[in-house]
Amino acid sequence: MVEMIVAVVTAMQGTRVCIGCLDSRGRWRRPEPRSGTFTEELIASGDSYLVPGDVIRLPASPKAHVMPPHTEDMVCDMQRHERVRTLTLAQFEDALRRSLAASVAKGFKGKLVGRAVLPGTPCPSLVAVKSESVSLAVDYQGTPKFRLELDDGDQLYEWIPVRDLRLMRYLHHRVDYGREPETDILNSRLEESRSVVCLGLARPWARPGDTARCWLQVNGVFTFPKDLLSGYQWHDFSRSPQLISLR
Repeated sequence: MVEMIVAVVTAMQGTRVCIGCLDSRGRWRRPEPRSGTFTEELIASGDSYLVPGDVIRLPASPKAHVMPPHTEDMVCDMQRHERVRTLTLAQFEDALRRSLAASVAKGFKGKLVGRAVLPGTPCPSLVAVKSESVSLAVDYQGTPKFRLELDDGDQLYEWIPVRDLRLMRYLHHRVDYGREPETDILNSRLEESRSVVCLGLARPWARPGDTARCWLQVNGVFTFPKDLLSGYQWHDFSRSPQLISLR
């Protein structure tokens, strides 16, 4: 059995999700089921769901064959997972800070070209950074989605797609009720708090007529000591019978 801290829960297509974890040495790990992918239902335990800050124990081992940059992949038996405890916000901040890269470029070993790497590139696919400046905006082209601007002190990264499941569920919850997301509150908290941004490289994807690449995305956004989303978790927005406000 392996003990890990759930650090990010990332949205994929439909109800499929990806989980990024930190092991006891602060190294990134990505547990995956033996077949298929995680779904929101699979990471449920009774009436509760796995969220960032949960400490879990489960049977897991490194994948026999991995394709860089996704070398953090592990095979696990999620049916046998158990939640050991949930970290306080301060404990979760300490865990994230032990994994921090000095910058986005250094975290990805200088391999990013633009905002992507080619499949097979020898670099991590999961990185956490402390931001000098970070802000969120809504992209209304197609399905509404958050985009993030990040200045890590070395470089400015603009319009990065946000796949943080909690932020996505919050945005869709507000839109479903015909309300705008409270970006003023979110950006105020990002400006006033200590923030950590978790980034990832997605599985290879190609635009029509282009070469497949692993594109940069935002897997998690966290603020301390006040939580960015006032303590609400991703499943709260999915199950709430009334409009949730952060005010």
